[in-house]
Amino acid sequence: MKQKIRIAIQNPMSGDLTKINSWILDFIKLYKPIIFISNIKYIRNLPRFFYKYKLNPLSYRVVFTPTKLNALADALVCFNGSPYLAANWPVKGFWNLKVHHLMDYTFYPSLSHEILKASGVDYVLGYNEHDKYCEFFKEKYSSFIGKVIPVPFGFAERFKSAKLFEERENRCVALGSINSFDDPVHNIDELKETNDFFLEKGERFMHKFRRMLKENEKNLEGIMDSKLPNYPETKNFKYDIVKTFNDYQMFVNCESLQYFPSAKTFEGPACGSVLVCSDHPCFSDLGFIDGVNCIKHKEFDVEDFRNKVTYYLNNLDKLEKIQQEGTRLVRDNFSHKKIAQYVFDKLVELLDNKRYQPHH
Repeated sequence: MKQKIRIAIQNPMSGDLTKINSWILDFIKLYKPIIFISNIKYIRNLPRFFYKYKLNPLSYRVVFTPTKLNALADALVCFNGSPYLAANWPVKGFWNLKVHHLMDYTFYPSLSHEILKASGVDYVLGYNEHDKYCEFFKEKYSSFIGKVIPVPFGFAERFKSAKLFEERENRCVALGSINSFDDPVHNIDELKETNDFFLEKGERFMHKFRRMLKENEKNLEGIMDSKLPNYPETKNFKYDIVKTFNDYQMFVNCESLQYFPSAKTFEGPACGSVLVCSDHPCFSDLGFIDGVNCIKHKEFDVEDFRNKVTYYLNNLDKLEKIQQEGTRLVRDNFSHKKIAQYVFDKLVELLDNKRYQPHH
């Protein structure tokens, strides 16, 4: 009989409890991992964590020492990102499989990389295959090239299709953040290295294509409505994202200069809106095919974006077929429950295939 894989997660309650991604909560509910608390001071958040997410404390084993962890767990995962924060420091004394989710890996990148490397982390989870597509990652996290497990964002339950396709605005909506490397919001010590890296390459905006669309709002007036923020603002909170996706037949998304499909990639089609994205392979990796379940334009090409969107606005029968296929692809494969199962299966695979070599 196959031995049950025992997974532990590190300090799930140490950060801001309102920001825990719901696929991580699904993972915790589905697989009842051992909870490892690396410092006794973090325990005070645990009752609040159980209460807030309606978790039965009796269903979870809580451990406090690497010795106990080694005896009980085959793998230790930290889902919190920010390895430079003490609560997220990987446990040096744990000898089995160590995995750390990088989340937004732009904060203190060199320090984060050093900590992960020095602590013997085996694999990192990322929003995508960062080691394949992101030059920043390749330079700053060189030890983890070939050791990135891509984890798509997926969509939460509130993203639902609530409006018939023909009742939606026959236009494309542009929405999302436009982060800049020289705005006051991001001019902080944690991001200095990241800002310097991109500014040296002549880039001012992380969301380069969204910025190009912003600059071309007037020229695109007939086919695109914009909810993009006005610089130096980086976000626009003046709309309901679920309602907006339901109001439009199409939305345009951007992979940013880190080249990963943002959460909107999944949230939009889950609400029945057609994804318009670039032809960068990070979208193809997830099963998005131009003219079948999404619409693709040449990367960083506003004119090609205009031509593609105009064509489909005038061919609604084709657009509606794409909408049906896109919604099916996303709803079948990228719910948060599916993402949780995918991450668990990946961890089992890493252990089963003995890709991981013990540090003994």
